[in-house]
Amino acid sequence: MITGKTIISYIEKLAGHSLYQDEGPQFGDITKQISGITVCWMACPQAITSTAEKKHNFIICHESLTYPYPTFTEEKERQYLSWPTNTQRLSLLGKNDICLCRIHFSLDELFIYDNFIKQIELKEIQAAGTKSVFEKIYKIAPMSYFELVKKIKTAVGMNNLRATRGSPDRIVETIGVAWGGLGLFVNVGYMQSLINLGPIDVMICGETDNYGMRFCKEIGIEVIETSHEISENEGLRVFADNVAKTFADIDVSFFENKNPWTVY
Repeated sequence: MITGKTIISYIEKLAGHSLYQDEGPQFGDITKQISGITVCWMACPQAITSTAEKKHNFIICHESLTYPYPTFTEEKERQYLSWPTNTQRLSLLGKNDICLCRIHFSLDELFIYDNFIKQIELKEIQAAGTKSVFEKIYKIAPMSYFELVKKIKTAVGMNNLRATRGSPDRIVETIGVAWGGLGLFVNVGYMQSLINLGPIDVMICGETDNYGMRFCKEIGIEVIETSHEISENEGLRVFADNVAKTFADIDVSFFENKNPWTVY
């Protein structure tokens, strides 16, 4: 019988370590037999509904189930669980008897980072740090900043993306990558670890914000933002395929969380 515990053990074996503190079951009974698995970036209502429609009863998501992340609050009574966004998700899971497990940094290590690097076609490592396998600067064939922006738009399938106000003709050739949310203000320490490795012309991010952009722009580094989910979806898709091949008797699907914003 394949249960949530079976899947967790499989992931831990792949990762070579136990789940991190912020990973693991967040809703439901992980000892129940699994009828089907949905992998998604975030367990939004659409993802949960899609799971139920497929007769699946187990979700593996990358981001936390509720807002804010439990580690971001010290509320002992967890009053945030009554916020409408959270109650909507929780009620859908309960109504459809779905168990949910969050796997975060373990999937970054195993699938997400490497597949984003492939997606944006970075191959040559210019410099690498010693503290983390993610501390890398990449070298590309020299091109204009505008050409790079167009290339990234094509690679990630976006009609529009945000980028800092740089000279379109500036020639760029060294790239830092802050996938997921590592381009956000709260994670500028990661971007600084890349900056410490040597000159960077452009930081390609998943999600960033005003402060994150300014952190780079003020020292001459341009920033290109894709989106949090788009920078991680490809790796999650590959992970879902891996789960499907490993557990061939269980139906496994990938739910693609779309970028939530547009440009008017």
